[in-house]
Order: sequence, then structure tokens, then C-alpha cells
Amino acid sequence: MPLFDTKMPSILATLLLLFGLGGCTYFEPPGEPLPEISDYDFDYVVGPGDSLNIFVWRNPELSTTATVRPDGKITVPLVEDLVVTGKTSTELAREMESVLSRYVRDPLVTVMVSGFNGVASEQIRVLGEATNPTTLPYEADM
Repeated sequence: MPLFDTKMPSILATLLLLFGLGGCTYFEPPGEPLPEISDYDFDYVVGPGDSLNIFVWRNPELSTTATVRPDGKITVPLVEDLVVTGKTSTELAREMESVLSRYVRDPLVTVMVSGFNGVASEQIRVLGEATNPTTLPYEADM
């Protein structure tokens, strides 16, 4: 009896072809199509209550975390009372670089928003006799 049947390779090839093509099919779930990425394209602006992680490259003593005060300002090492409300994290980083350049040669600042609240005009406030009065950030298409 031969070790391999002559029909065996053709059966294996057919099975591999069927299983291989099964992974190439595209299934679109029922319902509305997913929104395009451009529908979500917006720049987040910093607002009161946001938590900011500020990283100053090669200056760990200047890197810190700050919470935006109700007046829309932050105070960090060497930068006092900087207005941050209504600015993007990139705009804020460039402004901090400008201020820090008086004290540090060629500062490189990165600002990351970690606690999101947004500007006051884009917040939903739950007040009154609510069990848990709170503030929620407004989200597009809410």
C-alpha cells in the first residue's frame, strides 16, 4: 500500500483553498455605515478642571502635572498664571516654550490632556436636587 494516495494532495489543496478564501471575504454589519474619520476631526481645547501632563524634554524638574483652575489658568515651575482655557495642547506647549526660553536654552515642551472637561460653554451641568450634581463634557452628536 502506498504511503500517500494520489487523490490526497488534490483534496488537501481544495480544503486549503476553501479555508484560505474564507478569510478574504468582507462582511459589512447591518445598519448605518460607520462615520468617516473626518466627521470626528476637531481640536480639543483646554478648559477649567482639565488635568494637564506637562513634559519638558531634558528638564525633569520642570515636568509636572497641573489642573486648570476655575479662572482658566495654571501655575507650573517658572511659568506663573498662564491662561490656558480655549487653547489646544499644541498651542499651549508652544506658548510655554516661549516663556521657558528666558530660563532654559531651546526648551521642548509637550502638553497632554489627561482629564477632560472642556471649556465651560461646552459642558453639561447637572444641578438642583440631583442625587449627584456633576459636570459632563459635551460630545459631538450627543
